[in-house]
This record gives sequence, structure tokens and C-alpha cells, in this order.
Amino acid sequence: MPSYQPTGPFVNGAAPPIAAPFLNNIEGWIQQVEGTNPLSATGTIAGTVYVHEILQGTVKAILVHFSSYQSAAQTLVLPVSFTAGAMVWTTETQSGTIEFLQGAVAQTLSVMTGSYNVAGGAQQASNLIKHWSYGMVRSGFNALRFTFTSGTNASGFALVVGK
Repeated sequence: MPSYQPTGPFVNGAAPPIAAPFLNNIEGWIQQVEGTNPLSATGTIAGTVYVHEILQGTVKAILVHFSSYQSAAQTLVLPVSFTAGAMVWTTETQSGTIEFLQGAVAQTLSVMTGSYNVAGGAQQASNLIKHWSYGMVRSGFNALRFTFTSGTNASGFALVVGK
């Protein structure tokens, strides 16, 4: 359900009456936000990665959860593509990498380097992001590729918000 189509406006005691399409749209949106059916992949070595695309409209958001995850490269295609890039925050990945793909091509990120200060920060171009990082995907993407082969299982998160 990429975006909600309004049924109203509603006025007390007047049309439109509550109807099945209206209620079905609301329930569909609630299920999407709850992330009842996340994408997932079982690691080739251990654990699982879960991808919850919790917002799928004009603004999109993904919560990625690594649960004792370790694996050779695995790709998950998103239900709804990002069209204009995104901000990315990561926690512990045990040096595992996340790539943002359009088709099979890794897109360019700007990954924060150094520290934050009044003068601003610095960034470096990369086609992947690792643990404890902040960055920006510079263009649209429709899939994520995870490569976690450090020898240690990762349990952490990534948050992706964009358009």
C-alpha cells in the first residue's frame, strides 16, 4: 500500500458513510506500519536479517534488524523503491556491509568521516556502509545487499529514511 487515498471529508451526520474500502485502506496502512510481514533472509552462516519497510508513501522508512546474523552476500528487494535517496544510520554490524542497489548496481553513498562540530563534518564517497556509521544514499534504490563475513555474528540495527 504505497499511499492512502482519502475518502472524506467527513461531516457529522452526513455522507460519505463508512464503507468497506475506507476501512480496508485503514487496516492495510496499520498493518504496513506495524511491519507484520517483514522481508527476511536466513544467514548462510548464522542468524537472520529482517527488513521492515514501515513507511511506503512519499516518505519511506526502513528498519533493518540483524539477529545474530552472519552471511555471504544476500540481496532483498524492497516492496516499494526509494526514488530520491535516503539517510542511513547503522549500529553494530561486526564489520558487515550494507549496499543500496538499483537493479544490481551499488549506488553511491556519502559516509560521514571524523567528528561533528560547529564547522560541520566531512564525508567520503563509498558504495557501502559499515557499523556505527551515518551516511546518505545519493540516488534511488530498490534493494539492499548484506555481506556479513567477519567471523562474528552481528546483532544490531540500521535505520533508513528518505524518498
